[in-house]
Amino acid sequence: EKDGSTDTDLFINYAKLNQCLQPGMKVLLDDGAVILTVTEVQGGEYGVVTCSIDNPGEIRSRAGVNLPMAETDLPAMSDMD
Repeated sequence: EKDGSTDTDLFINYAKLNQCLQPGMKVLLDDGAVILTVTEVQGGEYGVVTCSIDNPGEIRSRAGVNLPMAETDLPAMSDMD
């Protein structure tokens, strides 16, 4: 399994991410501290979603990822919430 982020790539542990996003959709990182716009979606073994950065900023460790307007099979809230 591929894991780990780099200076240019952010790993998100959700195998269906590339199936629920399409170009033009937004991805919010760290409660919207950083907003991305999806520019390209690729399938393949690991699926790749390419985004442009709308507003750069710092992302905290273990920060949340929000996918507004995306249909996922993930629960909306965790047991800790």
